[in-house]
Amino acid sequence: MNKKKRFLYSIFFILLISISMFLFACNKGTSTQKDLLLLKTDVSQLTFIEDEVHLDEIAFEYIDINGNVIELNGNDLEISETDRESLNTPGFKSITFKYNNSEHIVCFLVQEKPTIYNYNLTFDANGGFFSTINAETLSITSGEILRSPPETPVREGYDFAGWYPNYHFIESDKLITPYKISPEVTSFVAKWLSTKRHEVSYKKQQGEQISNIKKIDNMTISDGESIHLINKNEFQDYDILIKNNSVDEYLKYNFVGYKIETFDESTGENVVKFLPSNHTDAIEISNKTTIILVFEINKYDVTFTDDNNVELKKIKVEYGKKVNTEDIPEKPSITGYETYWFNKTLNKDYRVEDIENVTRNISIQLKKTIIRITVNFYDEDNIKLTNISNVYEYGKSIGANKTVPHKNGYDGKWRFNVNDIDTFYEPVQLQNLILNIALYPQIESSKQISFYATYTKKRYTLRFHYDLPEQEGLIFEKEIEYGDRINAKATMNSNLFALKYVGASGQYFSGYDFSLYKNSTWHYSIDKTNPSTIVNDNHSFDDQNAILNQNPPWDRSVYDFYFNPIKEFNESNISFSYPDPENFDVLLLASDDIIKVEISNSLVKILNTSKLMEYYPRHTIDKWAYNETVDIDDNKLIYQSYKNNYKYFRDDVVYYDAKFYKLSSDESINNAPGVDDSWEILSGIKTKQVEISSDDLYKFNLNEKHLFSEDPLINNSIYPIFKERKFSLQIYDQTFQTTPIATNGRYIYSYEFIKKYENLDYTYDDEINFNSLINQYLSSQEYSDGTVSNFELMGLFEDKAFQSVSYNRTSSINIKTDIKLYAKWIDLNFGSDGLVFSKIDNETAALIDFEPQINTLNTKINLNLVIPNFWQETKVKVIKQNALKNLIKYSNIEIENFTLPEFLSEIENDELKNIKVNNSILIANTNTKFNVENNILYENIEGGQRNIVKVPINIDIMGNIAQVFSNVYSINSYAFANFKNILTLTTSDHPSLKFIDDFAFFASSISEFSLGENITYLGHHAFANCENLDQVESVMFSDKIDFGANVFENTKWLIRERASHKQIIIGNILVESIINSTDTTIEIDDKVSIIADNAFVFNVQDNQPFNDITIKFRESSNINSFGNNVFTNTIKKLIILNDDDIILTETSLNNVLLLETKQSRVEYFNMQLANLENSTLPIVGV
Repeated sequence: MNKKKRFLYSIFFILLISISMFLFACNKGTSTQKDLLLLKTDVSQLTFIEDEVHLDEIAFEYIDINGNVIELNGNDLEISETDRESLNTPGFKSITFKYNNSEHIVCFLVQEKPTIYNYNLTFDANGGFFSTINAETLSITSGEILRSPPETPVREGYDFAGWYPNYHFIESDKLITPYKISPEVTSFVAKWLSTKRHEVSYKKQQGEQISNIKKIDNMTISDGESIHLINKNEFQDYDILIKNNSVDEYLKYNFVGYKIETFDESTGENVVKFLPSNHTDAIEISNKTTIILVFEINKYDVTFTDDNNVELKKIKVEYGKKVNTEDIPEKPSITGYETYWFNKTLNKDYRVEDIENVTRNISIQLKKTIIRITVNFYDEDNIKLTNISNVYEYGKSIGANKTVPHKNGYDGKWRFNVNDIDTFYEPVQLQNLILNIALYPQIESSKQISFYATYTKKRYTLRFHYDLPEQEGLIFEKEIEYGDRINAKATMNSNLFALKYVGASGQYFSGYDFSLYKNSTWHYSIDKTNPSTIVNDNHSFDDQNAILNQNPPWDRSVYDFYFNPIKEFNESNISFSYPDPENFDVLLLASDDIIKVEISNSLVKILNTSKLMEYYPRHTIDKWAYNETVDIDDNKLIYQSYKNNYKYFRDDVVYYDAKFYKLSSDESINNAPGVDDSWEILSGIKTKQVEISSDDLYKFNLNEKHLFSEDPLINNSIYPIFKERKFSLQIYDQTFQTTPIATNGRYIYSYEFIKKYENLDYTYDDEINFNSLINQYLSSQEYSDGTVSNFELMGLFEDKAFQSVSYNRTSSINIKTDIKLYAKWIDLNFGSDGLVFSKIDNETAALIDFEPQINTLNTKINLNLVIPNFWQETKVKVIKQNALKNLIKYSNIEIENFTLPEFLSEIENDELKNIKVNNSILIANTNTKFNVENNILYENIEGGQRNIVKVPINIDIMGNIAQVFSNVYSINSYAFANFKNILTLTTSDHPSLKFIDDFAFFASSISEFSLGENITYLGHHAFANCENLDQVESVMFSDKIDFGANVFENTKWLIRERASHKQIIIGNILVESIINSTDTTIEIDDKVSIIADNAFVFNVQDNQPFNDITIKFRESSNINSFGNNVFTNTIKKLIILNDDDIILTETSLNNVLLLETKQSRVEYFNMQLANLENSTLPIVGV
């Protein structure tokens, strides 16, 4: 956009803003009279008027409060003189019109009337002529629009090409009607094109190859017409050069110029001239012309410069070629630096590939980086010390803090090896070492040097302090090297034994009998009572000695050891006892399994008292004690058991014959107390309880005061002192931050435990009632993020994993040990714990498994089982087969209440047969497939009928049994299983009932059952294990009923019937016929018309062989229906003599070897063989 246009646009934009502001001002009206509704005009908000405003042409409407309209014009309205005068001058006007004290504003733009004048347009035919006289001149008024072009002139040999305002013939200035006349343009010139035409074509030449340019069509140009050549900026528009992944001709070729080949008709040859690539003037076309765009292959510069950007070498390379290796200059070397080439053009490190395919100018500069030297330090095991190893720049010093790793008992230095010559450095010497090639030649090649830690042993002075009861303050010194043996006893034996000193009385003593101190100890501490400071005699003096290592550092030169004299300690003199649980004043000798101990010298460790504490469930051990034998003055009595052939001296005390004796003579040998009068009986001897003080209840040291005599009395043994034990109860509650996460088909909760209750003051056997504790301390849970929840307490467990015994509100216990309990909550919005789900499709999820998170099969667990409405936002519609099978394994789980998902539409294979519900079943009343009525789950089927799916075992139904069975078609498998309350059933009272499925009343409390003819199927084991079932009746069936096997197995009624009947019949149904091993022919009662499944039972006892059995239905028999597998063992012959049609199943005659019937009935039975499994059964007629 040129500057003139930008200026005009700016002016126009400012004008628009001004008009908008003016319009805003004009869009106002006021009303001062309440009855005026509207004064309006059809004049637009801004009216453009030239020269003069005529008020009578402006129409107004006045509408009063009653809706009457009065039509007015501008002259009818009041206008100020100032406004009236302003209408006669150009410019924007805002005029206020008044009527009946109301105002209305109209805006005008009054424009100045332009000047009108006439002038002539001239048309120059430029060598042509007009057919009409004076056509070259046209009179016109200023501002007029030229609607049609002037007359077209003619010229021989030329075609008219249009009118132009000058001889430049610029196409954009060409006169095209309609044309607005401007006074600046008053003449036009005709443009002519010769009728003689020349072909002009373009080609391109790349090297020696000349080719067409597909996107430039050949042109036909009039003779003498000039054309502009295609410039290089237009090459891309015509795909003159290509650019793709394999080649970029814009880089490969350089545009040289234009080769113009003009055909000379007089000579028949081309005249060639060359124009440079920067040629911009048009060329005149006078003959057939070929314009060839000439390209040559580019040559690029590959320039090498040093690190100061001084040119080292420049190489010219054709596009796509590579730089010859010998042309690459050698890199200059710079001491202390590594040099490398850097590709400045690509701003990256140079690679040989960069100059193997040159497609642009490339600048490669020498770069240098200072050599970085890795200085490694290694310990004596040749392991690198990464904390002090480092990388340094060439010429820098290694610096301080290069300390040789400390090694107890050694002095360390750094070893540096070059050319097999070792140099040793103190760490401080490394501080000023400069890293350069002169000092460390290997830097140039390896750029690293290494120092290795090396050590020499230290020498120490050991001082041995001997403090014996006989003498204190003796010291012996010796020097050893680090790692040598201490050999303290050697010091005792070889040095101290021969030591002489002067006693307090002036007497000389020489050495001691150290055999008395063979259990004595050496200590690396003046605290000789601390067993943790004992140093073994054969210990090495180094840091492998844990005792010595307690008191580092190892850079001291003198170490002290202290002698703790201990006389021989006899472990066999120590015994343990315990108070009689029935009488604490009596001590009982403890065997090794009651109190397990370990004695080492005088150190006693109590290893195990669990068996002991079984006698004292209410108590705990407070401390240990022994009963010391004392004299009448409470002084400890030193005594021993009397021994023959032992020499006693005055004041020795012995224990003999349950008495204590003291020797009053100077000595005695082989004179027993009570025989020799020199032994006097001591009176007032008693025992005194002495508590053993120790910081550790189960580890204490027996010093000399605790030593007992040989064969000690039980009163001298060590025994526990008890105190009443207090028991603790702690309850921890769960806290939940967010809702559970769906993982592998189940919801996993994230929670933490917080302590909610603690009582440390229970006594043994106190009763704890959990109901009050739960109510007081375990409020209902909720999520920290506020998500709506429906938490239910599952119980209090004795472990965090909820695998142990649990307690609920109804539980109570008598405390006998410390207890920690952990509350477990389940958000029922996500279903019960252990449910496993799977998505069937985007619309349906299914319950596929129930894996209770328990680890015991012995403890009764009561659950409220809730299957949620959704799994991962998908409706739970299906309970899959075997989903609840684990409830058979975990028979200790009892389901108190059972909530089914709102959208349940299918329960596969009567899967609720695996579940036993105690109290209630719940499902949303919006479910159309299933519903719950009186706590009984029904499945709705066609025809307004329903099936009983599940009945809670604890509900009472006899009061409304008619309602329970109303419109019921089928009682599903296990529907009434384990039902506990009073129950009787007469099926004829419920005519809609047709099916009683397998195990329907299994193990229930039903006591009476009457079978009506409305029943068409009675499933196997339907009433099995119903121990209270005492009365069974049936109508005489006129139609077939499918009667399953073992329907009444293990019922009181069947047991009674078996005792008195071999054929058990209800109505006309043979329920069971018992066959003994001695039977040969069994004739079936004529009233039997229906045989139940598995009806013939073989009474197998002691593997007795059975006779050949014949089953006979007489001619008078009413038999008409056989069930499945009615013969459970082989029947030699089945005789059927009646004439009725008989309904058989595929398996009815299995195990039958021969069928005998009337001759007239043979064909009838032969026709049925094809439908039987026993299809080859022989049939004979009689």
